[in-house]
Amino acid sequence: MNLEIVVPKSAVTVSPGVETRVRIQVSNNGDERMPVRIGVVRGRVAGWAQAEPAVVAAGPGESTNVDLVFRPPASVTPQATLQPFTVQAEDLSTGFVAARATGLLAVSAPLTLTAALAVARVRRRTIAVTLSVSNSGSSSVTLGVRPKLEMAGEGGRLADRAARKAARKAERRASAKPSLLDIAAGESGETRIIGRPKRAFFGARRPYVLTVRCVDVVDETASTLDKDAEPPAPLATVTHAGIAKARLSRTAATIIGVLLVGSLTAGGVLVARMGVLPERFSNFTAGLAGASPKDPVTVPYALVEVFPINSRAAAEATRDRLNSAGMNVRVVDSRESGVVFDGAEGLNVLIRDGFATPEAVKAYCDQYKPIAPKCTVVAS
Repeated sequence: MNLEIVVPKSAVTVSPGVETRVRIQVSNNGDERMPVRIGVVRGRVAGWAQAEPAVVAAGPGESTNVDLVFRPPASVTPQATLQPFTVQAEDLSTGFVAARATGLLAVSAPLTLTAALAVARVRRRTIAVTLSVSNSGSSSVTLGVRPKLEMAGEGGRLADRAARKAARKAERRASAKPSLLDIAAGESGETRIIGRPKRAFFGARRPYVLTVRCVDVVDETASTLDKDAEPPAPLATVTHAGIAKARLSRTAATIIGVLLVGSLTAGGVLVARMGVLPERFSNFTAGLAGASPKDPVTVPYALVEVFPINSRAAAEATRDRLNSAGMNVRVVDSRESGVVFDGAEGLNVLIRDGFATPEAVKAYCDQYKPIAPKCTVVAS
């Protein structure tokens, strides 16, 4: 599907007779603008939940936020078990289901705390949000603010080692300062939360969800001391969904790639013209360019010895003997070169090339005259 819906991974907590809003994100990963109708379907939750706005249209590569508004009747009985709810996006033009996402919901007793997140600043590397908490109860409370930032596609069963590692990373990607709030009855408090989404190096943008849990510090401490006790349920949970931009935009990555390819190509051409590339590689690049392969022999060169075309073994034996004396010669089939004379049927010749001038070839032949008296300078 080209449409993606991101819902909170943690359970949404609602109370009978109390309106609760949860923000989700709808992302269009396709190439065309797609208007869709968002709704909560399946289960009894669908009877008292709706999306605001109910119809959204995100352009290609864009995302939009939608609030799920839960209004459970006052007659709903709080339950300890979690209830699934499904968010569905229906294509307005065809009526087909474009995307689905499932979350979990818990109905608990009415809370005296209300919390809200407000985005203060968004940068390429970080996002700063302000958490506001109001205590409408009759007693003060000390809250521990526990944020975590999860990237889309992470998570899984807690029994899985990789999932536990992902959960620890999610907690390290977000921090609250201060992390403790003392809120008196009828008062409010604020804290600042910094999230650091994991970004791709270039190209795709990655959805993320910032989840902030407000827990009673007294209950949290008690559960920590008692190893068999379950972690305390949060007094309030709020979420924020967003998109992490890549470190490099597509345009910048494309420009860098073109410049890199151009630089490598220019460097290869320059090195090839300098004549320092290996012979086989030079022939290969010449073939790719549609040109004739490079001649295996470069002029000027030293013609050391000549053998018939059917005397390859003798030529190689002589080569080995001369090379043991330091001459560094090689056997060349004259039929493979355009600068070596090959007679009527071709010859096996011992040569040494790679000299800059004919004088350098002559000095080479003079040096090895005692063991290669037939060494001759070939200048053209």
